[in-house]
Amino acid sequence: MPESIRVVVLAGATFSTGLVAGLFFAYACSVMPGLGATDDRTLIGAMQSINRKILNGWLWH
Repeated sequence: MPESIRVVVLAGATFSTGLVAGLFFAYACSVMPGLGATDDRTLIGAMQSINRKILNGWLWH
């Protein structure tokens, strides 16, 4: 593989990893403390609702 393509692929992978890590960090800092302040029944209900909404047709195509 030519060196220039290798550098571009590595940079793209590094950038993508950083974006995903940032998304997880933002979720952990914003959503989870709010859910943690609720009672157990509300927390479980909210997480189950989130899971049902993200398992949609767009995810599986």
